[in-house]
Amino acid sequence: MVDAYKIIKKCRLCGGTDLEQFLNFSEVPLGNNYQHSFSLAKSAETYPLGVQCCKNCCHIQLTHSIFPSILYATNYTYLTGVGESFVKHLELYSAWVAKRVGLRRGSLIVDIGSNDGSCLSFFKEKGFRVCGVDPASMPAKIANKKGVETINDFFSRDVLENIISLHGQPSLVTSHNVLAHVEDIQETLHLIYDLLERDGWFCMEVGYFGAVKNKNLFDTIYHEHLDYHHASPLIKYLTSIGFFIHQVEFNEIQGGSIRLLAQKARESGQSQQVLDIVEAEKQKSTFKLETLLLWQSDIEKKMSVLEKIVKKAVSEGLSIVGYGAPTKATLLLKLSGLSTNELDYVVEDNDLKVGRFLPGTALEIKHSASLESDRPDIIIVFAWNFYDDIIKKLQENLSYDPEIICPLPELVRYSLNWKT
Repeated sequence: MVDAYKIIKKCRLCGGTDLEQFLNFSEVPLGNNYQHSFSLAKSAETYPLGVQCCKNCCHIQLTHSIFPSILYATNYTYLTGVGESFVKHLELYSAWVAKRVGLRRGSLIVDIGSNDGSCLSFFKEKGFRVCGVDPASMPAKIANKKGVETINDFFSRDVLENIISLHGQPSLVTSHNVLAHVEDIQETLHLIYDLLERDGWFCMEVGYFGAVKNKNLFDTIYHEHLDYHHASPLIKYLTSIGFFIHQVEFNEIQGGSIRLLAQKARESGQSQQVLDIVEAEKQKSTFKLETLLLWQSDIEKKMSVLEKIVKKAVSEGLSIVGYGAPTKATLLLKLSGLSTNELDYVVEDNDLKVGRFLPGTALEIKHSASLESDRPDIIIVFAWNFYDDIIKKLQENLSYDPEIICPLPELVRYSLNWKT
């Protein structure tokens, strides 16, 4: 489907044309394209998935861009509010940023890519005015239903003008794991700058490529994630459009994220703390092309180990299911060669996914409550970023002790004996 995507020939940040590909996963289904039947899931369309590096600014990005109208259609089912630990993170984040930038009660906060409104709910509880923007129809509907005003559209100049017309300019714009997704990152960052009031703040969190590479979290590479950010290129571009970058932090959420706090100030620039982080990052081999070119063979070796473990268990007559049907599971299943021949099904806590089938493998998605009645011998945790939450639920709800396999960041096997 050539008319469904375009080849990315320029750096999405600096505009440079000297790009080199270092990962090639060939054709992969859209990870969030869950289907209502086995046959539709088995025949799901596939698209090129590769990663390249800009030799000018070292920005990391995909080789192909799938049109947003396809990526974020009605099949988009990710919900922020399903992950207990991530919701707690957003609660702490909302308190931190409100205090850090000195927000006054009644200030307007706009969240770009607001999903089901989980983040804005915490700001609203603190007495701030809120408005979300998200193109995915189901999450936006959920947000509006619980009283978090959400514009169901892509963030654009028209949406910007609509927000200002209805609410005025915000004191704070936030985004969480959004700047990996947007079709035109340059335009989006310019629009955020224009949307903010004078001296307004922009606080963003996004997956950190340093963590992706160092922890081998290759399954976070999928079609929705067009960009893989690290400090140097992102800060350089934000400064060039007028932001002053006050602070950069790193945390372990979603496997490892970078948080950046910027202000629409009278003069652009960077604090000493930010300058120090940029300089430290430049010294690391993680972001050097010669290191990146070795990565694919390492990924293939790790997936071969997982495949052998699972197929050996199947040959011994053991039953196996997966826990979690995140977007990232699609690539992991493809590279490990696992399908309905090895796994009976996967389970989910997100009701929007239950009853559907994973694209490509056509594994059925059941509710996690089915584990107790079916009692599979082995559970593979695909949603490894919610591992602690999942283990807690298993401890609370299961009366037997299955073996747990967590394939990433490092492949580990547990024979849990929490029932005595």
